Amino acid sequence: MNKKVGLWLGALHLVFVLFIGYQIATSHTGEAVMGWLIFMVVDFPVGYGMIPLAYLIDSANTLSSYDANGIYQIYLDVENFWFPFIYTGVVGTLWWYYVPVLLAKSYSWVKNRVGT
Repeated sequence: MNKKVGLWLGALHLVFVLFIGYQIATSHTGEAVMGWLIFMVVDFPVGYGMIPLAYLIDSANTLSSYDANGIYQIYLDVENFWFPFIYTGVVGTLWWYYVPVLLAKSYSWVKNRVGT
């Protein structure tokens, strides 16, 4: 039962990530990438793992987000588009898959501790 609920929650999360990613990719404003901050709340506490990893990627990234004509392209932006997209798509979805299992195990652990 917990795995079935986890599959539904994980699938729903993945659809939400794809929807937000599409909205960001098709937006014509630079502030659209702030949409990824939604997942810091939705995927709490694993969503906050994006912060230190983003600093590592930012310092190691030498790729330009601009094409040959000097125009910003969201699909070339590793730090602001691809990294949050992949992180929330994989880590956040796995988190929501395991949340029901973790809650059930925590409940049974507390129940066994109180019952003894």
